[in-house]
Amino acid sequence: LMDEPFSALDPRSKDRIRENIRRLLEEKHMTSVIVTHNVKEAVLFGDRIAVFANEGKVIREVIGNEVERETGCEKTEEFQEMQSYLRERLTGGVDEG
Repeated sequence: LMDEPFSALDPRSKDRIRENIRRLLEEKHMTSVIVTHNVKEAVLFGDRIAVFANEGKVIREVIGNEVERETGCEKTEEFQEMQSYLRERLTGGVDEG
């Protein structure tokens, strides 16, 4: 479990450490739960991304993420589309019923 593991890092360190952790998790086939408010990090790390509602008390939606995640993947159209989709879901694209 990692709770906002990159939030206090400077941008240069953040990119380097994110990539190292992403690669380590993939190589070792490790399961992890990462709490983040950063959409880029959610797409970069999540096979499944939970969107919460009600101040984080309720899972509103779980979104499957099949974006290929390799070094430099953030620049791909597929990655950008997933980020846009998540932002849409976070800004009211889902009924909170």
